[in-house]
Amino acid sequence: MDFSNWLELATAVGTIGAAVLAGVAARVAARAADASRELVLVERQRDEAAFEAELWRQARRVTVDTRGQHLLDHEGDLIGWDVSAVVTNSSADPISKARIKIACHDERWGPQLVGTIAPGDSVEVVARIFTTSRDMNGYVRFVDVEGRAWVANSQTGVVSDDELDLWVEGGSEFAQRDLDPLQRGTLMRTDSRVMPDFDGWAAEIESREE
Repeated sequence: MDFSNWLELATAVGTIGAAVLAGVAARVAARAADASRELVLVERQRDEAAFEAELWRQARRVTVDTRGQHLLDHEGDLIGWDVSAVVTNSSADPISKARIKIACHDERWGPQLVGTIAPGDSVEVVARIFTTSRDMNGYVRFVDVEGRAWVANSQTGVVSDDELDLWVEGGSEFAQRDLDPLQRGTLMRTDSRVMPDFDGWAAEIESREE
């Protein structure tokens, strides 16, 4: 084989080798790109999870505990309830513009604006609601330390809320009702977690009116 043939063979081998190396390099680059995309995705998912946790951090620490004692007529039929709704702010920050409502299917107490609830504090509403429904639930609408509005209740999880007008209108309507003292109820700061003394509460309210 003369020199020219050796040169052609070497050139061909070199070309093949370069193509192989180029292919290997392309595969390595593709794998690196895939790994980089996966890393970016993981970091993005981590950031989104952290943002979501921070978003709900305070809201999930606000709870409502609703309890009731039924009222019966002289024949033993249900005519209403004395109801207690305790709103507790277990977060490390205050909640503001809190409005409490008790709903018993066809009747309700409130909404009533109670203002700011400090960290660790509780506010209790006790009121008489005349209804034959056994379905009762307590609600609180509040604004967290970041200015976001939420509604918590005693049966399901907290949800974000953008219907302030409905709460304001409901509160205005409730304030204009002609209610007796037991129906108007009482609103107080409390640390109590035991069952309210509904009988004692009713007796005290009625004694004030005598």
